[in-house]
Amino acid sequence: MSDSSGEQGSYSHGYGVTSDNLSRRTAQTSAGFFVPYLESGMSLLDCGCGPGSLTTSLAQLVAPGRVVGIDIGESQVERAREHAAEAGVSNVEFQVGGLYELPFDDSSFDSVFSNTVLQHVPDPVRALREWNRVLKPGGVLGIREEDWGSLFYWPETPLLREAYDLYFRYWQENGGNPYLPRQYRRILRESGFDVIEMAGEVNVSATSDRVAAVGNYGSTHWLEPVFAEAVVDRGWVTREHLEKLANSFEVWAADPDAFTGLTFVSAVARRPA
Repeated sequence: MSDSSGEQGSYSHGYGVTSDNLSRRTAQTSAGFFVPYLESGMSLLDCGCGPGSLTTSLAQLVAPGRVVGIDIGESQVERAREHAAEAGVSNVEFQVGGLYELPFDDSSFDSVFSNTVLQHVPDPVRALREWNRVLKPGGVLGIREEDWGSLFYWPETPLLREAYDLYFRYWQENGGNPYLPRQYRRILRESGFDVIEMAGEVNVSATSDRVAAVGNYGSTHWLEPVFAEAVVDRGWVTREHLEKLANSFEVWAADPDAFTGLTFVSAVARRPA
C-alpha cells in the first residue's frame, strides 16, 4: 500500500512496527486457505505485497511459474526485492504501482492474491474489477483480512477501548474500512467474480509471549508519527492523552488474565471462464 495518501487511499498502519510484523508472513501462516488452489507453474500476482515475505513464499510454491508483487510503497518494494534475493528465489519480481490501474495486459495471470489490503482501499470494487481484468478466464482469486468489529479482549478498559476507537476513526477518514470482510460476498459479486468458498479463523493471543507482543505493538504503534501526528494535528486528542492511550496497552498486557482475539475472513473466487 501507499507511502502517502491519495486516490487509492493510504496505508493507515504505516511502515514502522507493522511492516516488521508483515515481514514474518509466509504462505503457511497467511495464505493456507489459498494454497490448495495453487500448482507448480502457475503465474501469480500479489496485490499490495508489502515487504514481500509472503509473496516470496508463494513463489516457492508455484515455481517455476512467474510471480509478481506490486505495491504503491517504494520502500516496501525495495525491502521485498532484498528479501527475495536473500532467500534465493528467482521466479519472483516486485514493482511499484497502484491497484486501480495495473501495468499488465488482460488475462495475464492464473491467480491473484491479496492479504490485508482491500480494507485500506477507498473503492475495493474498482480494485477487484481491475484484478479480475488481469486474471485469465477461470483464474482464481484469494483475499484475506481481519474484520475489526470482531475484536475482543480482556480486561476491557476504557482507555483501551478509546485507543481502538480513535484508530478506527483515523483509518476510516483515510478512506479505509476496518470492517470490510463482512461485505466480501457483495464486493466480489459486483466485481464479476464467482465465489468458491469463504472461511473464518480466530487469531487468539492468550500466552504470556503473545500477550506481551500485542502490548508492545500497541504501545509502540499508537505513537508512530504516521498516526500520532495526524490525530494530534486534527485536534482529536492531545499528545499527552495519546501517550496514555498507548501506555494502556502495556497496562493491559501486564494483567495476568489478559487475552485478546480477532477474526480473519478469507475468500476464494474465480473469474468466470
